[in-house]
Amino acid sequence: MSWSAPKEIHEFTTWGTYQMVDVRNDGAVRLVPVAASLDGQKLDVEYSGCSPVEAGESCRFLFPHSMDGVPYPKNWDSTLSVTMKSPDGALHVRKDTHRVSVVNDPPEQLFIMQAISDAVDPDQGVGYCRIPNYFRRIPEISNLVSLSSEVLGDLMDKKNAKIVSRGTMPWSCEDSWVSSVKVAPGDSLKDVVTATVADDDGLTVSTAFAVTWRSTKPAPKLKATLAVDQKDLAETGEQAKLTLTATNVSTSPVTVSRVSTPEGAVPLSSCQGGPVVSPGKSLVCRYTTKEALKGKPRSSVAFEASVATTDGEVVAAKASTTFRDVYPLAEVTLQVEHQGDRSALVTMVARGVSPEPGRVHASGLETAARVTGGRCEDIPPVLTMGAEWRCSFTYQLNLSHPQAVNSFDAWVTLVDDDRTFGTSAAHAQVLSGGPLAKKALVDNGRERHS
Repeated sequence: MSWSAPKEIHEFTTWGTYQMVDVRNDGAVRLVPVAASLDGQKLDVEYSGCSPVEAGESCRFLFPHSMDGVPYPKNWDSTLSVTMKSPDGALHVRKDTHRVSVVNDPPEQLFIMQAISDAVDPDQGVGYCRIPNYFRRIPEISNLVSLSSEVLGDLMDKKNAKIVSRGTMPWSCEDSWVSSVKVAPGDSLKDVVTATVADDDGLTVSTAFAVTWRSTKPAPKLKATLAVDQKDLAETGEQAKLTLTATNVSTSPVTVSRVSTPEGAVPLSSCQGGPVVSPGKSLVCRYTTKEALKGKPRSSVAFEASVATTDGEVVAAKASTTFRDVYPLAEVTLQVEHQGDRSALVTMVARGVSPEPGRVHASGLETAARVTGGRCEDIPPVLTMGAEWRCSFTYQLNLSHPQAVNSFDAWVTLVDDDRTFGTSAAHAQVLSGGPLAKKALVDNGRERHS
């Protein structure tokens, strides 16, 4: 009896692969194979016409081998034992030994990565498809441990913000991902997805899959940009001035048919360089929004515009700017009237002069003269543009000498609903006694801060 043993046996089970056992009956009576064992373990064998083996004849039977679970690396003398039975019931045992090795097989990639569709529309995110790539044999255990994209990052991360849907299409994909990444008209996108699998022994295999998409639309003939001409806009309301530039990036003339904004069309007659735009040249449209725009300080406002051509192409552009603080301000004036030679009536008037209203946060009137009486009007909830608030006080003037100078300094601080402060001030002087007693020297001014 001889055994045709392999030098290497893989750790996984192999379908359709058998070891051959050749048996020759050198006796005078027929023999029937009844059992076979490999290293003491019973084998399921296929005798295939070897029952019986006639005297002087040879026969071959097969058994499928499996070394799954055998520790590796392992080298040993493997012994095959075959038991035959003669007509008298006697059992005859023969053995054959070979030196064999068990190979530690790495895991195999059971899937490949490709595009769901390699042609994508400009408004469509690129998609990934993971399809089966099964082998004819049963491979070593293969567990996916990592799936990384150079464009998207970790595809296995459920919180990946670039992935908008998973496993939704198509039916031929074992798994799928649709992303927010898009391909511009006339452009293409390349990515490399690396899949890493591991077996139960800790062996890993990484495979890189190249994936490419191309846009279904040709490259645009026009390239549009939009700019806001002002650095910012007043929070209280201001019309925005914008400049739209459409440049012909093709090699042939382009005819512009329409320039559109959310507020309506921009007359082509108001634009320069069109409507026929030569290669490398630009159509420039300057326009102002119809409505004054309002917003919170430091908040942003967005604008958009589009350019259409006679051959159906439409390109769009966007721009944005922010709103700036407008200070709530009051014009402060001081009116000084003599009340004889010894006293004066001083009236402070705060008049709103800013489009941003504000409430009176604080006020004051400072002087070295002694106040003898006075009152203020009720403070209004807000001081709007043109509204006034008054305070009047009577002071005993400095009489140290006939031409003594009496100074008065007043200030008012307003605050708006954004906690922006604006302060205005005024200064006045009046002489006490003498020939100039009834002439007041008044100097009014303003300052602002936030």
